Amino acid sequence: MEKTKKVIPLVANMIAQSDQLFVGVIGPIGLELAEGVFKKWLAEGKTGPSGLRRYVIALSEQLDDVEQRKTFLARAERLLLQLQSGLSVN
Repeated sequence: MEKTKKVIPLVANMIAQSDQLFVGVIGPIGLELAEGVFKKWLAEGKTGPSGLRRYVIALSEQLDDVEQRKTFLARAERLLLQLQSGLSVN
């Protein structure tokens, strides 16, 4: 993904996986929404692994449907936990 060239590979991988989850929940419009969230997140400057939770939360804030938001956050939290525990993430 072109947009992740400005972050370390581990973070870029997690961003891509988070975006895939997001699109899986909301549909194709999620790509455009995720791009906007990424730009804002990148501008904040906290783009290391510790900033990933903020990125996921910012994505979830794009979801008006409470059930979609819960679903996305639960799946994204599993990804973040895998990162924290050192498990490989596919």
